[in-house]
Amino acid sequence: VGVFSILKLGRQIGFRAVRPMWYAGIFYSAGAILAAAGHPILIRRWVGPHEIFHGAVIVGGALHWVFIRRLLMTHAPVLPLAVVLPTAPVAAA
Repeated sequence: VGVFSILKLGRQIGFRAVRPMWYAGIFYSAGAILAAAGHPILIRRWVGPHEIFHGAVIVGGALHWVFIRRLLMTHAPVLPLAVVLPTAPVAAA
């Protein structure tokens, strides 16, 4: 499902712009495959496939954030900043 969304977005905004989404999908998928396979165990009883999966999810989430930030910085309309006008001093009664 994600591949179709990436392809559609790539046609709309350019395939280079959706590259972080491809990488995020690769990290998510690799983490899930490693967790399902039960390999590798980097440090016995400390860093195994489950921890690698969580690391992959963090990297994938960071890549999604990069994609959304770039998308908003490039394609979102610029909103006017709120202007605070100086007020006249109020006379003491």
